[in-house]
Amino acid sequence: MPGSIWAQGCNVVRVRDEQHYRAIVEYIMNHREQGAAIWEHPRAPKAPVN
Repeated sequence: MPGSIWAQGCNVVRVRDEQHYRAIVEYIMNHREQGAAIWEHPRAPKAPVN
């Protein structure tokens, strides 16, 4: 597969709680607007829609 999976300069962050998890999911899903290919597990909790 050409390209890379992880962005340059990325880092691992431990999820602190449910609110933090939802914020992370929303942040990742917003990258679709920039052309990112994102797979979301069909049974994963959904991020709130603002």
